[in-house]
Amino acid sequence: MLNAPATLGEGGTIVATDVNTVFGAGADLPTTDHSWQDKWHRINKDLYLHSCSRTALLIVQQEDAGRDPRAGDICLLRQRYPDATFGQAVSGVDVLFWSDAVDPRPQRTLIQHPLRLDVGPQIPSARLTVRYGKPQPRPTPNALRAKADGIFGIMQVSDTHLVAGVGKCTDAMDAVGHPIPESEADPLTLSLLQEALDVERPDLVVLTGDHLDSADCVDSQSALLNLVATMIKRLNPYAAVFGNHDDEGKHALPMSLLQSLPYRYSQAGPSDVDGVRNPPIPIFRHKPSEYLSATLFLLESHGQIPSKTQTLRKDREKSGSNGSHIAFAFLHIPFPKYGDQELCVCAGHRGEPIESPSYNSHSYDALVREKVAVVSCGHDHVNDFCGLLDAKRDGLQGDKHNRLGPWLCYAGSIGFGAYGSYGGKRYHRRVRPFEIDTRESDVRTWKRTELLSTELTS
Repeated sequence: MLNAPATLGEGGTIVATDVNTVFGAGADLPTTDHSWQDKWHRINKDLYLHSCSRTALLIVQQEDAGRDPRAGDICLLRQRYPDATFGQAVSGVDVLFWSDAVDPRPQRTLIQHPLRLDVGPQIPSARLTVRYGKPQPRPTPNALRAKADGIFGIMQVSDTHLVAGVGKCTDAMDAVGHPIPESEADPLTLSLLQEALDVERPDLVVLTGDHLDSADCVDSQSALLNLVATMIKRLNPYAAVFGNHDDEGKHALPMSLLQSLPYRYSQAGPSDVDGVRNPPIPIFRHKPSEYLSATLFLLESHGQIPSKTQTLRKDREKSGSNGSHIAFAFLHIPFPKYGDQELCVCAGHRGEPIESPSYNSHSYDALVREKVAVVSCGHDHVNDFCGLLDAKRDGLQGDKHNRLGPWLCYAGSIGFGAYGSYGGKRYHRRVRPFEIDTRESDVRTWKRTELLSTELTS
C-alpha cells in the first residue's frame, strides 16, 4: 500500500513535484516494486469508478526534477520556486468526476481537460483539481445577524439525493400536473436550488439530510462539491445535517468533506453528544447589538435532543433573552409525534405515512419543556405540512398543560433523483423558507415549489 499524502516540503509545505497515472487489473494495484513506494502517495479513487475490470489510480510524488509527459495525458513543468512566488507551486492534487464537476474549495483550480484514459463514454470522465500555494486556514465565519429591518431568512433544503453525474428522474410532472418523460435528475435539482436561492435570498441555507444517494453515488466528494458550490458562488452561509442515505454503502459522506469549505456553519462539536455533533448556531440582532434572538439546533439523532435543550437553557440564562428568544430544531428523520393522530395539520399536505423510529425517545417532551418554537425535518419526500398538537393533552410526567408547540414541519423534497410521488400521485419538488422577525419575536414560513410559486403560509 502506498503512503498517505506526505507532509514534507520546503518551508514545511507540501509541493507536488511529480504526478502520474498507474494502471492495474482488479481491485488492487500491483505494488511488488517497493523501491518507489516511499516516494509516492495515491489519491484513493479509482479513475474508472469501478465501472470496468481495470483499475487506475493517480499517484503524486515529492522530488525535484523539466517538462515531461505522463499517462492519462498529464504534462508536467517542474521547476524550483523562490519564496516570493511560492503561491504558484502545486501543493495538492485531487480527482473529481463527470463533465459538470466543480471545485469551490479555496486555492483550487479544476483542470477542464479530462484525463485521457482510453475508455468508452459510459465511464465518467476524471478531472484533476490542483491546489496552489501553502494551504491557508479556513477563516472563522462571521456571527449570523438579522438584517437592518430585523429579519433573518432561512431556507430549508432537504433530500437532494445527488449522485456523481446526472442521475435519473422518473416521476416529475408539468405545471398542470401531467407526467413528463424520464429526464436527467441532478441538473434539475441544482437548477431549482439556484432559482430558489435567487428568489428567496436567504441569510442561511439549512440542508437537512440525504444530500447524496450514497448507495448509487460513485464519488461523494464530486456530488457534495456540486451541491455546496451553489451556495458558495452566492457567498451564502449554509449548514447541514446528515440523513440515512448519506452514510450508506462504501461511498458514505463524511463530515470531513465539509470542514474546509467556506461559508459553512456545520462543524464537529462536543464529543458528549451523538452523531456528527453540530454545535448550536446563534443568531443575533442587527449589529451592533449582541442580543441573542434565536438559536438553531442541527440534530443528527433524536438522542441528542435532551443535551441540546440543556445547552439552550444555559444560553438563554446567559443572554437574558428568555422572553423573546426563538429556538429552532432541524433534523432529517421525524420523531414519532409527527405521526400522532391528534396532530392538527394547519397547512400543507400529508402525502405519505410518517416514517419515524418505532421507539419514543421523548424528544417532543424535551422540546416542549424548553419552549422550542419550530422543528422541521425531511426524509418523507411528499410530506410538506406544518402541524400542532392539541393544547390540552398529557404532557411531561402526565401533567396537563395548555401550551401549543413546537410547530412540527416538513420541508418536502427538492431532489429529482429520488421519489416525488406516492400512491400514484406526483408532487412538485420544493423548499421551505422561514422568516424570523427578531424585533417582534415572530416566525413565518411558506413553501417555494419548482414552479417558483409560493403555497399556503403556515
